[in-house]
Amino acid sequence: MDGNKAQGELIQYLPQVFQNDAGTRDFLLAFEQILLGSTLDADQNGDESVQFQGLEKIIDRLATYFDPETEGLPSGFLLWLGQWVALSLRLDVDEETRKTLTAQAVQLYRLRGTKKNMEKLLRIFTGDTTFRIEDQIEGKPHYFEVYMDFNKIKTSEEAKAYHRREQIAHSVIQAEKPTHTYYKLIPQLVTLRIGSQAEKTPFNVTVGINTRLGIAKWK
Repeated sequence: MDGNKAQGELIQYLPQVFQNDAGTRDFLLAFEQILLGSTLDADQNGDESVQFQGLEKIIDRLATYFDPETEGLPSGFLLWLGQWVALSLRLDVDEETRKTLTAQAVQLYRLRGTKKNMEKLLRIFTGDTTFRIEDQIEGKPHYFEVYMDFNKIKTSEEAKAYHRREQIAHSVIQAEKPTHTYYKLIPQLVTLRIGSQAEKTPFNVTVGINTRLGIAKWK
């Protein structure tokens, strides 16, 4: 069958007795619309015509539904695909991240518990490509440190974004690190810096003059 056939074209393949009977023909046209789809003309409000896909077209592109990165894939179907690869994600993970991880889940399982896999997941979940992992620290066996740039999330909701990224990073590290290891997440964030006139630092901050340390007791 050709999905582009006009509505009613399949009727000609029926016996003549069915083609001549109006009641039977209209009844069978309903099934034809299901198979080939149909287009509804603009309604009285002037809205554009609506195209309904038939089963033929849906089945024809069925393979695309099994690709998580397919454009326009229904979010509910994406969650179902995630179950195929035993994927369990935070509810606040955006759809693009879900698509990327669902597509790569099987390959990433082969690297589970390794530094390489932790790096890949941190890039996927946090979007940070500049972080680094230091796992060769003298005097501290089975210990590693994760340095992550938090300067890029300075927004009007900075505190909320900061804590969200920190929680996501901890979740990834806890899930991927070897059981016998422990770690420290070190955020890289530029905050208040005190300058020195003697060293001619560029920071125009002087304690007691234009800034105050501690809790202010306002009068």
